[in-house]
Amino acid sequence: MTTIADIVVGPTRGWSEHRLAGGTMRFKGHVHVGMDTLEGAEAAAHVAERLAGARDDAGLGATLASLHGHWAFVWTEPTRVIAGVDRVRSTALLFATRDGRTLIDDRGRRLVERLGLGPDAIDRLQTLALAMAGYTIGDGTLYTPIRQLRPGEALVVDAGGARVSRWFVYDAWTIMPKADPDGEMDALLTMLARRLARAAGGRRIAVPLSAGLDSRFVASGLKMAGYDNVRLFSYGRAGNHEAVAAEAIAARLGYPWTFVPFTTATQRAMYADPAHGAHWAEADTLTSVPFVQDWTAIRALLASGVIDADTIVVNGNSGDYIAGAHAPAKLIDLAAPADPAERARIAVGAVVAKHFRLWDALATGPNDAAIAALLAGEARLAGCGFAPDQALHGIHEMLEYQDRQSKYVVSGQRTYEGLGLAWRLPLWDDEIIEFFRNAAPELKRGQALYRRSLER
Repeated sequence: MTTIADIVVGPTRGWSEHRLAGGTMRFKGHVHVGMDTLEGAEAAAHVAERLAGARDDAGLGATLASLHGHWAFVWTEPTRVIAGVDRVRSTALLFATRDGRTLIDDRGRRLVERLGLGPDAIDRLQTLALAMAGYTIGDGTLYTPIRQLRPGEALVVDAGGARVSRWFVYDAWTIMPKADPDGEMDALLTMLARRLARAAGGRRIAVPLSAGLDSRFVASGLKMAGYDNVRLFSYGRAGNHEAVAAEAIAARLGYPWTFVPFTTATQRAMYADPAHGAHWAEADTLTSVPFVQDWTAIRALLASGVIDADTIVVNGNSGDYIAGAHAPAKLIDLAAPADPAERARIAVGAVVAKHFRLWDALATGPNDAAIAALLAGEARLAGCGFAPDQALHGIHEMLEYQDRQSKYVVSGQRTYEGLGLAWRLPLWDDEIIEFFRNAAPELKRGQALYRRSLER
């Protein structure tokens, strides 16, 4: 038993604990090894085995960079604790220090209670960020003493104290040419679909289908891979254009499709449902507002027997972002000045103008300046100096990746966990993240490359 950290994660929502040679692994998620997908005890043992050889921060970074999939873990040895999250922070880990000991948790409100925090501990600047955009910035949470791991970070606790090691940054401001982008993209999308089908192992896959490219890729990819046990579903107002398109797509693919109507009454009922409130109280990571849109549909599908507890939910998050739809064309086309300070003002200002506008009353000069300073600091911590060779659109992408995507958008997976279902995010798999990370802007503009590949 370690004496340097107090660890409370899970025990529900996919977490499992495994006693292994050398320590204890608390693990959640899955690990890809080639075309195979490891889960549960097998995945935990695989990660622990890799960590055994990582005796310094450089070795730890190389080890974690070699792990693929969506995972979070806390590995406890007699004199060392390592907590890590994947490249997209698909599961959050939070931490704080009290009386010389590090407290680690995956649930924000529980950690607040463990620390005995009150209103005086609220971080006013991060609260402002959440009010303006729906999420906090960087490693901050709504409480000053509580921090969280950014995507691609690990927390190490040993005799020297606690430190964070960053092993991955979505540094999209660095552009690297590709020899055959179309061929690579075709092969990558094919691999993602086939690996998903292989991992499902015959279990039902439920796909929330819209008129968009990403959910269509998931459904069509499964068809291409020859996977039969698929249920497509859509939801929303009766007759909405997304559902009309989805029904036609489902008919074309030959997969069964279900529509779940949403009305004002059904959504009021969702917010009044004690189970819904309890779910988000437990899932709160103190870093974003809830991503709630699937809750009513998933509950209806479970209640009607269309899906069961063994179903895997696979949505299209967030192919549009990763393929370039959020790379602002005005930043791609801008003949930007060489001065780093001016470049920072332009790039960060674009993020503020796009994402920090939930409430007009908060869009004041002082508020914008405070948020811009925080964002610019995060870019610099990630290695961006706003130099002339660092693409402005890529700086914008990195800041959205780290905060909006990993905290808010990906938190939609908590709905599936809260209702007892497994999930996969093929369009957040490491291979596609790495492919688009440093892709040229002409491949991202209007999702040009991604669209060409999907059409083929």
